[in-house]
Formats: sequence, C-alpha cells, structure tokens
Amino acid sequence: MVMNRISKQAFKSYVIGYLNEYNVSKVSSPELDNTLEYKHFKLKSVANYLKVSDKYVGAFSVLMLLVSKFEVLISICIIVSQFFLYVFKRIFCTRRIQSNSFLMLGLNVDKSNFVKVMNSVEIKGVTIVTIPSVKVKFDEFNTVNLLEGVSFSDLCVSMKYSIIMVFYQHKKFKKNDFLFRSYSSFEYFISSYYVLKSSMSNTFIFDNNIDRWAYLFGHSGHSTIFIQHGILVEKIEQYCHKIGTVDKAYYISYCQQLLCEKLLFENKPIPFFRTGMRFTGNEKLVQNNLPNLLLVCNKLFFEKEKKIIVDVDNLSVNLYVKPHPADSFTDYYSLQKKYKFTVLDRIDYPEVDYVISYSSTLADEYEAVGKKIIRYDDICFNEEYINLLSEFKN
Repeated sequence: MVMNRISKQAFKSYVIGYLNEYNVSKVSSPELDNTLEYKHFKLKSVANYLKVSDKYVGAFSVLMLLVSKFEVLISICIIVSQFFLYVFKRIFCTRRIQSNSFLMLGLNVDKSNFVKVMNSVEIKGVTIVTIPSVKVKFDEFNTVNLLEGVSFSDLCVSMKYSIIMVFYQHKKFKKNDFLFRSYSSFEYFISSYYVLKSSMSNTFIFDNNIDRWAYLFGHSGHSTIFIQHGILVEKIEQYCHKIGTVDKAYYISYCQQLLCEKLLFENKPIPFFRTGMRFTGNEKLVQNNLPNLLLVCNKLFFEKEKKIIVDVDNLSVNLYVKPHPADSFTDYYSLQKKYKFTVLDRIDYPEVDYVISYSSTLADEYEAVGKKIIRYDDICFNEEYINLLSEFKN
C-alpha cells in the first residue's frame, strides 16, 4: 500500500508541476495565443536550454520536429537505459538510512549559481543527495548517494510509472504541446521514493518555486526549508497551483515574501531573508571614470538585448553583458566582434551603477543594494530607457 501511495503522489506532483510551468509560460508570454505559437516558443526554449546558436536554430527546429514524431519511443528507450544504469549502480551501494539531517537533492543546476544561493542563507551542515544521472559535482558539501535510500523494488516501480507518464503526457497534452521530456519522470519517481520514505527526522531544503520538485517537498510531510531562487509576479496567481506547506522560507525581499505566501504556500512559513548582494568580478570593470551599465540577459529576450547593445554602443558608458547561466554565450561573443561591451562570466556580479533586466532575481538583488534598475515589464520602461540613454550622451 505504501508503494501505491507514493507512486500516486509522485505522479500527481509531476503532472501539476508540468501544468504550473506550462501555464506560467503562457501567461508570461502574452504573444502565445495559439497552439502553433506555443510550440514555436517551446522549440526556442529547448534550443536555449541546449545552448544552440541562433544561426543553427532553424535546422535544429526541423530536427526537433522530426524527433517529436518518435518522442514516445525515444523516451521509453531513455527510461529503460536509465533503469539499467541505476540497477547496476545500486548493486554496489549499501543501504543506509539517513536521519536527523538537512538534506537537499542534487539536481541539474548551474554550479556557481547554486553556491551563490547557498551562501546567501544561514543553513549549516547541508548534505546533498546525489542523483546518478546528474553530472554536477557537489564537492563543497557532504554528500550521500540517492541509491543508498531506495530498493530494487522502488527502481522497478519507478520505471513502470515513468513509462505510464510518457504515454499519459503524450495523449493528454499533445494538442497544445510537445517535446515533453517525460523520460525525466524516472529520475523524479525514484527521487520521490527517497524523499517520501525518508526518516521523518530529516529536514529537506529546496529552491524550486513552482515546478514538480517544489510540489513534492510541499506535500512530503517532512520539515522543509524553502530558499527563493527566481522572483514571482502577481499575474501568475490564477494559473499556478500552490505547492503545499513549508516550515521556513528564505526570501529575496519583503515584497517577494508577500507574493510567495499568497501564490505558493498553503500556510505562512517562518520568514527569513537571504543575505544581500556580494559583489564579485569588480576587477573586470573598466577604469575610465565612465558609468557602468549591466545588461542582465536571457535568450528569450535576445532581440531586445541586441537592440540595447546597439543603442549604447559609442555612448559614454561601459556596458557589461551578463548571460543567463543556462544559456550559451556564443551569440553574445559574436556580437562582441561588432560592438563594444564586456561579457561577464557566470561567477561575476560586479558593482555597477545601472542595471537593465527582465524580471529577474539578479535585478532584485541589485535593487536591494541601491542600484538603479530598469525592467522590461515596467510600465514606464521606454521613458526610463530613453532618459538613461540621454545621460550617457553627456
């Protein structure tokens, strides 16, 4: 009966997480008003995730459309291969019960960003639960292997339900979406078994806002600590399922605390706040007494970013471009051959004078330390942007 309960809960969490991300993507991109356009958006998102250069996006899209015709078969093949990999590795693992620990799943994240987030909270003695299919190394932390806390039976049931998930998503949502990556449900199901069968003396820490992982921890029954990574906006309220209950939460700001309590949680966690901005990479700032402008990037806004780079070229300002850690830097390096700006590394957060950004966590962090921020979705963005450019002409 325990196996059945866990499988049902994990299945529900995975689907709700998918719907949250789908619905929030739709409302965050008003131009997506029909099925065809959303699929174009999905192709662009996948290309960004895989760091495909803009000049190859057309060929990549054709390839992905062909791949989508065999999506179910490909997903099942990936799941089966993952299953055998996990079984092989499980043979060499000794069962170990983790108790009285602060645990965090080692998901596929940008390492430098993850360390930055963890350094912004006062949680000591965190142990990372490493997942076999995740390549990120968490050498700075204590680690335990996920497979030490699951059985061969858990692996078999996870494979079974992940294959069911492949068929379910394809049948249920294929009219409006595709490229589901349903094969990721195997990793999710086995992680759910680890979490939901874990000792109740453990505390789980997570930094997911609205996805399947957030819903898993919000309904785990364990003591939980939420670390906000990524900002929320009011307009997602009617499109987003709440993730459940959380005991403690580390927020980016007081305004974000109010939004999280309203949009994410079914309770009001004990509030804490992440520590302020820690500037790094200041040695990359140009020493010429000109103001320094940071452009926080995300490939979804690449055309707007390119316009800004062109607009400020040859003005009296030093421009620094900060690509999103999940995006390829290639297209920014290509622009750098024509225009004058500095591309920052993933670990660089210099002390600049001005920031232009989409609605990002980084923009909020700079704003919290008194920097002038202009966001794309501000009502008066165009006016503020023109005024800012005029300052750099003097």
